[in-house]
Amino acid sequence: MEKMRGGLLSFVWRKIAASTVVLSLATGLPSPQAWAAEQPVRGGTLKVALRLTVASLDPLFGNAPGTDRKVYNLFAESLVKQDPGGKFLPVLAESWETQNEGKTLLFRLRKDVQFQDGTPFNAQAVKFNLDRFLNDSINAPAKQYMTDLESVQVVDEHTVKVNLKRKSSVMLSMLAVEPGSMLSPTAIQKEGTNFARRPIGTGPFKISSWSGDSIKAERNPKYWRMGGDGKPLPYLDNVEIKVVPNSAIRVIELKSGNSQLIDFLEAKDFNQISQDPALTVAEGTVPVTMFLTYNITEPPFNNIHLRQAFSYALNRDALAQVITQKAGGGLASLEPPGTWVYDAKVRGHSFNLAKAKEELKASGFTGPITLTTIQRDPDTQVAQIVQSMAKQAGIDVRIETMERQAYLAKILPHKYQVGLLQFAVIRPDPDVSYRDFFGDKAARNYSGLDTKEFEPLVASARAESGIDQRRAIYSKVQQNVLDNYYLSPLFWLPVRDGASRRLQGLSRDVTMSTWFYEDLWLKK
Repeated sequence: MEKMRGGLLSFVWRKIAASTVVLSLATGLPSPQAWAAEQPVRGGTLKVALRLTVASLDPLFGNAPGTDRKVYNLFAESLVKQDPGGKFLPVLAESWETQNEGKTLLFRLRKDVQFQDGTPFNAQAVKFNLDRFLNDSINAPAKQYMTDLESVQVVDEHTVKVNLKRKSSVMLSMLAVEPGSMLSPTAIQKEGTNFARRPIGTGPFKISSWSGDSIKAERNPKYWRMGGDGKPLPYLDNVEIKVVPNSAIRVIELKSGNSQLIDFLEAKDFNQISQDPALTVAEGTVPVTMFLTYNITEPPFNNIHLRQAFSYALNRDALAQVITQKAGGGLASLEPPGTWVYDAKVRGHSFNLAKAKEELKASGFTGPITLTTIQRDPDTQVAQIVQSMAKQAGIDVRIETMERQAYLAKILPHKYQVGLLQFAVIRPDPDVSYRDFFGDKAARNYSGLDTKEFEPLVASARAESGIDQRRAIYSKVQQNVLDNYYLSPLFWLPVRDGASRRLQGLSRDVTMSTWFYEDLWLKK
């Protein structure tokens, strides 16, 4: 019987963390030791400005993995979580171990937890939540991450077995994020589809309202964790989140004191935030990548010559210099430098204006092309630069700018020509993105490629435990995608968040892109 310690992912993320500036030193945020030395202040309202809204408050139906957890972490918790070093830590599970040669996970649960509606948290509740992934009538994006799940068995009131179809190197990581969110069975059965607006979990805050781009949450008086002062957490009374797509306005929110925490700073704002004595930049290991995605299901981009022409027309280094202010760089493959999946041997797309004109002629296409993008930063500026570069190759590009949900409603069913895709590498494991894009049940098969060609590779990488073996498999997937010009990489840039120095107790998970709320408090 082998105790689950974090294994491969713990090692990988420790290596990443070792090569990255330590958060508290790089940003001026207090270290955990410094937080412990100060007496937390109870009460108050934390105001947060986020770039993206959530599609649903039911974590199964979110459509922005990782980013959505900035909302879900208010009310929902998982059996385990991963710290920035990759180590798995107990949350609703006190301990866990592997059995059956890695095909069974046995969890021993906390006995002092209840959901916000008073429903007991126990093994039956865990089984109810995980059985949702086995229910064919539920069609949710998160189901694709749990295809290794075979069954869930209640051993006793506080012990549960999670049985897998095969040994999986990623299942524990999936249980640490959205798919592992524990929600009240009573509320789900009572509310039905309304649960997506009135979620009930075990988390530190209860959702009190969700109206448009505003989410309000109030302290959960039944929360099980105790603070350093010996009283129940959380320290804050309320959290108010508003969605502000424009990064300049988010910065104004922070600088004015209207918000104490904002996400996704643009590179041009790093200096002004870090130089403000009242503010700090929260560094992270997670980059944002940008691609072009071609709709290959119909003309004109079912023509590979046109896809090549468009790709050759783009000077990625010049684009990166303008957008990232030298904080990022051109993207040669699907993986940015710094991730353990990155492979310098993968051949990406290059800038060659003569080849672009040659391929355009070979395509026989002469009409205008519509580039669909989201109304947000830096997407609109990127679209304009791409338009200008394509024009030099003789390609007439028209820009179509849309709100994010409308954009997804057009891109996912392949009702577009070429789209600008921004992807934050917010993942506990690469399987999240490779299964999302290329697996047999891919929820984000943007280009409309035949996933039957990729699923065996994606599945084999999921089953492997060795880093080198998994990297080699993911490199094959990348090279196939790049050689066929299904996606065309553009550039990468680092993710940074902004915070008031009044905000204390900020802790983040392995992705360094989301945060937890229970220990947060505000200095007077």
